[in-house]
Amino acid sequence: MNARVHMTREPEPDAKEILVGLLDGVVDLSFGDDAPSDTKILVNGQLREDIVGDLPLCEDVIIPFAGLQPKTREILLGHPAIRVHNLHHNANMTAEMAMALLLACARRIVKLHNSFSHDNWEPRYFTRDARSLYSKTVVVLGWGAVGKCVGAACAGFGMNVIGVRRVADGEARGVDELHELLPRADFFVATLPLTGETEGLIGKEQIALLPKSAIVVNVGRGKVIDEQALFEALRDEKIDSAGLDVWYQYPKDRDDEISPSRYPFASLPNVVMTPHVAGGTQDTEEVRMKALAKLIKDIIGGDTDANLVDLARGY
Repeated sequence: MNARVHMTREPEPDAKEILVGLLDGVVDLSFGDDAPSDTKILVNGQLREDIVGDLPLCEDVIIPFAGLQPKTREILLGHPAIRVHNLHHNANMTAEMAMALLLACARRIVKLHNSFSHDNWEPRYFTRDARSLYSKTVVVLGWGAVGKCVGAACAGFGMNVIGVRRVADGEARGVDELHELLPRADFFVATLPLTGETEGLIGKEQIALLPKSAIVVNVGRGKVIDEQALFEALRDEKIDSAGLDVWYQYPKDRDDEISPSRYPFASLPNVVMTPHVAGGTQDTEEVRMKALAKLIKDIIGGDTDANLVDLARGY
């Protein structure tokens, strides 16, 4: 008998077909709110305590995205025997958005579009405020799956790439070196998850270390960069511009028209804004299902450390 894998949220039909096809004959796959008692691997990103408590054979929980919800983390901390994994299926997509925002800011795309849509050719002849990426230095805070993709893309543009992670290693510098690295950053890209360690990591003091010409991009989590400090630095032109896909306030549902921040970022001419869509493309669900199937096969095959989440750290 194959191991039972249960996914509480049933994928859309096309995505489900891909997943079922990839796992046919490998596991017994089921879907729905009620997980069978013989479930060995549970795929669920927003856990309830009663779900886990009723699964005595469950050894692994897969979060089908990169983040980890605080409530899910809290529940799983109470079940130390269960291993927790997540997916990095959209790392390339998120990195693409980081580059899109970086380029939009550097080449003044929104400003030029708005001007030229009114048949204004003046920037062609008189404006030379666009920035080139070539030979410039980019500091990428968060040297994980997304950060490394951003770094590779930046290197392709001929940039000098400095990756930063919690503790320095052979690939990246340590977060304790930010005071030295930020003054060198022509571009600064944040890709960090939100944890107790990362919330507010980039505050007024750190932003003040950036050159006035620096461009900031955030595709990690909004609260990694202090909300007020970022707004005031942009408003007062203490940094050049920012491309932001992640925010400080989110709607409860599709009808909730809440502002993404307590501060009017949309009023600033040096900000490019997107509504936390970096990981979403036409290919997202297909890529997610392929990554999920591979992870399940890896776990079943004995690689129980694959995409393992450190619950103590929150990522």
